Amino acid sequence: MSPTDYMRSPFFLNQNWLQVANSSGEVIPPFSVVYNYSPAVANNNFGFYVDKPNAASTDFYLDYFVTGPYAIAAASGAEGIASSLSSIGFVRTNGSPTAGAVWGPKHDQFTLESNYYGFFMHSNSTTINGYTVALAKQVGFDEIIGKTDASCQNAASVTVSVYGAAAAGSETDTGANLTSCFNRGRYIYSGEWVRVTGLHGVSYVLPASGSQLLRGQTDAAIAKDASGTVSVYTDGGSDTGDNITATNLIASITASGKDVLVEWCNGTYFIVACECPI
Repeated sequence: MSPTDYMRSPFFLNQNWLQVANSSGEVIPPFSVVYNYSPAVANNNFGFYVDKPNAASTDFYLDYFVTGPYAIAAASGAEGIASSLSSIGFVRTNGSPTAGAVWGPKHDQFTLESNYYGFFMHSNSTTINGYTVALAKQVGFDEIIGKTDASCQNAASVTVSVYGAAAAGSETDTGANLTSCFNRGRYIYSGEWVRVTGLHGVSYVLPASGSQLLRGQTDAAIAKDASGTVSVYTDGGSDTGDNITATNLIASITASGKDVLVEWCNGTYFIVACECPI
Protein backbone atom coordinates (compact mmCIF):
# COMPACT_ATOMS: atom_id res chain seq x y z
CA MET A 1 0.00 0.00 0.00
CA SER A 2 1.48 3.33 -1.05
CA PRO A 3 1.01 6.49 1.05
CA THR A 4 -1.41 7.72 -1.60
CA ASP A 5 -3.43 4.49 -1.40
CA TYR A 6 -3.49 4.75 2.37
CA MET A 7 -4.85 8.29 2.19
CA ARG A 8 -7.84 6.98 0.24
CA SER A 9 -8.65 4.33 2.85
CA PRO A 10 -11.36 4.67 5.53
CA PHE A 11 -8.64 4.37 8.19
CA PHE A 12 -7.20 7.66 6.94
CA LEU A 13 -10.42 9.48 6.11
CA ASN A 14 -11.98 8.76 9.53
CA GLN A 15 -9.17 10.51 11.44
CA ASN A 16 -9.10 14.09 12.67
CA TRP A 17 -5.73 15.09 11.21
CA LEU A 18 -3.83 18.00 12.72
CA GLN A 19 -0.82 19.93 11.49
CA VAL A 20 2.32 19.22 13.54
CA ALA A 21 5.89 20.51 13.61
CA ASN A 22 8.84 18.25 14.34
CA SER A 23 10.87 19.05 17.46
CA SER A 24 12.56 15.66 17.92
CA GLY A 25 15.72 16.35 15.90
CA GLU A 26 15.11 13.06 14.07
CA VAL A 27 13.19 11.95 11.01
CA ILE A 28 9.77 10.81 12.22
CA PRO A 29 8.81 7.73 10.18
CA PRO A 30 5.24 7.13 9.00
CA PHE A 31 2.68 5.88 11.53
CA SER A 32 4.91 6.88 14.46
CA VAL A 33 3.85 7.55 18.04
CA VAL A 34 4.76 11.08 19.17
CA TYR A 35 3.71 13.24 22.06
CA ASN A 36 2.56 16.81 21.77
CA TYR A 37 3.84 19.27 24.31
CA SER A 38 2.99 22.71 22.95
CA PRO A 39 0.50 24.28 20.53
CA ALA A 40 1.98 26.27 17.67
CA VAL A 41 0.86 28.82 15.13
CA ALA A 42 2.88 28.69 11.91
CA ASN A 43 2.03 29.95 8.43
CA ASN A 44 -1.32 31.11 9.78
CA ASN A 45 -2.19 27.55 10.74
CA PHE A 46 -2.74 26.13 14.22
CA GLY A 47 -0.88 22.98 15.10
CA PHE A 48 1.34 21.27 17.67
CA TYR A 49 5.02 20.72 18.27
CA VAL A 50 5.65 17.00 18.62
CA ASP A 51 8.59 15.05 19.98
CA LYS A 52 9.78 11.49 20.36
CA PRO A 53 8.62 9.86 23.59
CA ASN A 54 11.65 10.19 25.85
CA ALA A 55 12.80 10.51 29.46
CA ALA A 56 11.33 14.02 29.64
CA SER A 57 7.93 12.73 28.56
CA THR A 58 7.60 9.75 30.88
CA ASP A 59 5.03 11.53 33.02
CA PHE A 60 2.33 9.58 31.23
CA TYR A 61 1.01 12.14 28.81
CA LEU A 62 -2.56 11.22 27.94
CA ASP A 63 -2.51 12.95 24.57
CA TYR A 64 -0.20 11.12 22.22
CA PHE A 65 -0.48 11.49 18.47
CA VAL A 66 0.17 9.08 15.61
CA THR A 67 1.67 10.54 12.44
CA GLY A 68 0.37 10.04 8.91
CA PRO A 69 1.65 7.88 6.05
CA TYR A 70 4.55 10.19 5.14
CA ALA A 71 7.78 10.70 7.07
CA ILE A 72 8.38 14.09 8.71
CA ALA A 73 11.82 15.55 8.04
CA ALA A 74 14.31 15.98 10.90
CA ALA A 75 14.67 19.74 10.49
CA SER A 76 13.34 21.71 13.43
CA GLY A 77 9.81 22.80 12.63
CA ALA A 78 9.42 20.44 9.66
CA GLU A 79 5.71 20.03 9.14
CA GLY A 80 3.55 16.94 8.87
CA ILE A 81 0.21 15.59 10.01
CA ALA A 82 -0.81 13.52 13.00
CA SER A 83 -3.97 12.26 14.67
CA SER A 84 -4.97 11.44 18.23
CA LEU A 85 -6.16 8.11 16.78
CA SER A 86 -9.52 8.34 18.52
CA SER A 87 -10.79 6.25 15.59
CA ILE A 88 -9.15 3.03 14.46
CA GLY A 89 -6.03 3.54 12.39
CA PHE A 90 -2.55 2.19 11.69
CA VAL A 91 0.29 2.67 14.17
CA ARG A 92 3.81 1.26 14.31
CA THR A 93 4.57 -1.45 16.89
CA ASN A 94 7.80 -2.85 18.28
CA GLY A 95 6.81 -6.45 17.87
CA SER A 96 3.68 -8.33 16.91
CA PRO A 97 0.60 -7.55 19.00
CA THR A 98 -2.53 -9.65 18.95
CA ALA A 99 -6.02 -8.26 18.62
CA GLY A 100 -7.47 -7.36 22.03
CA ALA A 101 -4.14 -6.52 23.67
CA VAL A 102 -3.29 -3.11 25.13
CA TRP A 103 0.03 -1.57 24.09
CA GLY A 104 1.42 1.89 24.74
CA PRO A 105 4.14 4.47 24.08
CA LYS A 106 7.60 3.84 25.51
CA HIS A 107 10.30 6.44 25.94
CA ASP A 108 13.05 6.64 23.31
CA GLN A 109 11.06 4.95 20.55
CA PHE A 110 8.46 5.91 17.96
CA THR A 111 6.64 2.57 18.28
CA LEU A 112 4.10 1.10 20.66
CA GLU A 113 5.39 -1.44 23.18
CA SER A 114 3.70 -4.39 24.86
CA ASN A 115 2.82 -4.18 28.58
CA TYR A 116 2.42 -0.41 28.33
CA TYR A 117 -0.77 1.62 28.53
CA GLY A 118 -2.92 3.64 26.19
CA PHE A 119 -3.78 1.92 22.88
CA PHE A 120 -6.24 -0.93 22.28
CA MET A 121 -5.07 -3.19 19.47
CA HIS A 122 -7.81 -4.06 16.98
CA SER A 123 -5.70 -6.36 14.81
CA ASN A 124 -2.59 -8.46 14.65
CA SER A 125 0.46 -6.83 13.07
CA THR A 126 1.09 -6.49 9.36
CA THR A 127 3.68 -4.72 7.20
CA ILE A 128 3.17 -1.52 5.19
CA ASN A 129 6.15 -0.31 3.16
CA GLY A 130 8.57 -2.11 5.47
CA TYR A 131 7.02 -0.85 8.73
CA THR A 132 5.41 -3.22 11.23
CA VAL A 133 2.00 -1.75 12.00
CA ALA A 134 -1.32 -2.76 13.51
CA LEU A 135 -4.78 -1.29 13.69
CA ALA A 136 -5.33 0.43 17.03
CA LYS A 137 -7.27 3.15 18.81
CA GLN A 138 -6.04 5.38 21.64
CA VAL A 139 -8.06 4.73 24.79
CA GLY A 140 -5.87 6.37 27.46
CA PHE A 141 -5.95 4.69 30.85
CA ASP A 142 -8.22 4.63 33.88
CA GLU A 143 -5.72 3.29 36.37
CA ILE A 144 -2.13 2.12 36.60
CA ILE A 145 -0.19 -0.03 39.05
CA GLY A 146 3.30 0.80 40.25
CA LYS A 147 5.64 1.44 43.13
CA THR A 148 6.34 4.70 44.94
CA ASP A 149 9.75 6.28 44.39
CA ALA A 150 9.75 7.71 47.93
CA SER A 151 7.69 7.61 51.09
CA CYS A 152 4.56 9.75 51.15
CA GLN A 153 2.36 11.00 53.95
CA ASN A 154 -1.30 11.93 53.86
CA ALA A 155 -2.03 15.11 51.86
CA ALA A 156 1.38 14.98 50.13
CA SER A 157 2.46 14.01 46.61
CA VAL A 158 4.86 11.39 45.31
CA THR A 159 6.29 10.04 42.05
CA VAL A 160 5.20 6.53 41.08
CA SER A 161 7.19 4.19 38.84
CA VAL A 162 4.74 2.66 36.37
CA TYR A 163 4.66 -1.14 36.11
CA GLY A 164 3.17 -3.30 33.39
CA ALA A 165 2.73 -7.03 32.83
CA ALA A 166 1.80 -9.52 30.15
CA ALA A 167 0.30 -11.70 32.89
CA ALA A 168 -0.60 -11.33 36.56
CA GLY A 169 2.46 -11.77 38.76
CA SER A 170 4.99 -10.84 36.08
CA GLU A 171 4.97 -7.06 36.64
CA THR A 172 8.10 -5.15 35.65
CA ASP A 173 9.09 -1.47 35.75
CA THR A 174 8.27 0.14 32.40
CA GLY A 175 10.73 2.99 32.97
CA ALA A 176 7.89 5.51 32.83
CA ASN A 177 7.00 7.65 35.85
CA LEU A 178 3.83 9.38 36.97
CA THR A 179 4.67 12.50 38.97
CA SER A 180 2.67 14.55 41.49
CA CYS A 181 0.43 11.69 42.62
CA PHE A 182 -1.58 13.04 45.55
CA ASN A 183 -2.07 10.84 48.61
CA ARG A 184 -5.41 11.24 50.35
CA GLY A 185 -4.93 8.14 52.51
CA ARG A 186 -2.50 6.54 54.93
CA TYR A 187 1.30 6.74 55.05
CA ILE A 188 2.91 4.99 52.07
CA TYR A 189 6.38 3.49 52.28
CA SER A 190 8.98 4.01 49.57
CA GLY A 191 8.77 1.13 47.09
CA GLU A 192 5.26 0.13 48.16
CA TRP A 193 2.80 -1.25 45.60
CA VAL A 194 0.15 1.33 44.76
CA ARG A 195 -2.58 2.13 42.27
CA VAL A 196 -2.94 5.54 40.61
CA THR A 197 -6.22 6.86 39.29
CA GLY A 198 -7.05 10.16 37.62
CA LEU A 199 -9.78 12.62 38.56
CA HIS A 200 -10.26 15.99 36.81
CA GLY A 201 -6.64 16.08 35.73
CA VAL A 202 -5.28 15.17 39.18
CA SER A 203 -3.52 11.84 39.81
CA TYR A 204 -4.39 10.19 43.13
CA VAL A 205 -2.22 7.46 44.61
CA LEU A 206 -3.99 4.62 46.40
CA PRO A 207 -2.14 2.05 48.56
CA ALA A 208 -2.60 -1.54 47.45
CA SER A 209 -3.86 -2.37 50.97
CA GLY A 210 -6.25 -0.19 52.95
CA SER A 211 -5.35 -0.99 56.57
CA GLN A 212 -1.94 -0.43 58.10
CA LEU A 213 0.09 -0.89 61.25
CA LEU A 214 3.22 1.26 61.45
CA ARG A 215 6.26 0.72 63.63
CA GLY A 216 7.83 3.77 65.22
CA GLN A 217 9.26 5.56 68.22
CA THR A 218 7.82 8.43 70.19
CA ASP A 219 9.59 11.79 69.90
CA ALA A 220 8.36 12.84 73.36
CA ALA A 221 6.06 11.73 76.17
CA ILE A 222 2.40 11.41 75.12
CA ALA A 223 -0.44 11.35 77.66
CA LYS A 224 -3.40 9.03 77.18
CA ASP A 225 -5.92 10.44 74.65
CA ALA A 226 -3.41 13.16 73.67
CA SER A 227 -1.62 13.46 70.33
CA GLY A 228 2.11 13.40 69.74
CA THR A 229 4.80 12.88 67.14
CA VAL A 230 6.01 9.41 66.16
CA SER A 231 9.07 8.70 64.01
CA VAL A 232 8.15 6.10 61.40
CA TYR A 233 10.31 2.98 61.12
CA THR A 234 10.57 0.40 58.37
CA ASP A 235 9.64 -3.23 59.02
CA GLY A 236 13.37 -3.85 59.33
CA GLY A 237 13.72 -1.35 62.16
CA SER A 238 15.31 1.60 60.36
CA ASP A 239 14.16 5.18 60.83
CA THR A 240 12.56 6.40 57.58
CA GLY A 241 13.08 10.04 58.53
CA ASP A 242 9.33 10.64 58.37
CA ASN A 243 7.17 11.76 61.28
CA ILE A 244 3.44 11.41 61.82
CA THR A 245 1.03 12.73 64.42
CA ALA A 246 -0.85 10.01 66.32
CA THR A 247 -3.43 9.95 69.13
CA ASN A 248 -2.47 7.76 72.08
CA LEU A 249 -5.24 5.26 72.95
CA ILE A 250 -3.28 3.35 75.58
CA ALA A 251 -1.79 4.30 78.94
CA SER A 252 0.33 7.44 79.10
CA ILE A 253 3.72 7.13 77.44
CA THR A 254 6.15 8.80 79.81
CA ALA A 255 9.25 9.31 77.66
CA SER A 256 10.60 9.74 74.17
CA GLY A 257 12.13 6.84 72.27
CA LYS A 258 9.39 4.38 73.22
CA ASP A 259 8.65 1.69 70.64
CA VAL A 260 5.03 1.87 69.49
CA LEU A 261 2.58 0.44 66.99
CA VAL A 262 0.42 2.97 65.16
CA GLU A 263 -2.76 2.08 63.30
CA TRP A 264 -4.40 4.10 60.52
CA CYS A 265 -8.17 4.29 60.93
CA ASN A 266 -10.62 6.52 59.08
CA GLY A 267 -8.12 9.27 58.36
CA THR A 268 -6.42 9.33 61.77
CA TYR A 269 -3.38 7.59 63.30
CA PHE A 270 -3.78 5.95 66.71
CA ILE A 271 -1.11 4.51 69.01
CA VAL A 272 -2.46 1.05 69.87
CA ALA A 273 0.54 -0.64 71.53
CA CYS A 274 3.79 0.37 73.21
CA GLU A 275 7.22 -1.22 73.66
CA CYS A 276 7.03 -3.46 70.60
CA PRO A 277 10.55 -4.66 69.74
CA ILE A 278 12.43 -2.69 67.06
